[in-house]
Amino acid sequence: GERSDILKLGGAALTGMHLMVDGVTERLLIAKDLFHFLATCPGIIGMTVIRGPEVFRTGTGGICGITVIAESHISIHVQGTEVHVDVFSCRGFETAKAIQFIQGDLGLERYRVQQIERSSEL
Repeated sequence: GERSDILKLGGAALTGMHLMVDGVTERLLIAKDLFHFLATCPGIIGMTVIRGPEVFRTGTGGICGITVIAESHISIHVQGTEVHVDVFSCRGFETAKAIQFIQGDLGLERYRVQQIERSSEL
C-alpha cells in the first residue's frame, strides 16, 4: 500500500520539508528558553526525539541548540535578539503549526519564513 507519511504534491511524492524561520525576539533568550523550545517542538509537529535537546554557547557570544529527531533534526541559533530556526524532516509536517509555535514560544516580533519541499522526483 501507499505510505501514509508521504504527502502528494502534483505528481511527485513529498518526502520531507525544510522549514527555516529567521526572526527578531521581543526579549533576550537564554539557554533554558532554547532547551524548552527544542524539548517541546518535536511533539508539536509529531516528530520523535532520538537525542537532545542539547544547548551550547557559541564562540561569538551567542547560543545554539539541537534536537536530533528520528526524521532528521531541529536546530536554533541565537545571537543577541536574532533567532534562526531550522526544522528539517524526511517526512511532511504541518508547517503552519510549526511556525505558530516558533513565533509564540520564542516571542518573535518580526520573522521571515522559507520552506523547501523535498520530493521523490530528482
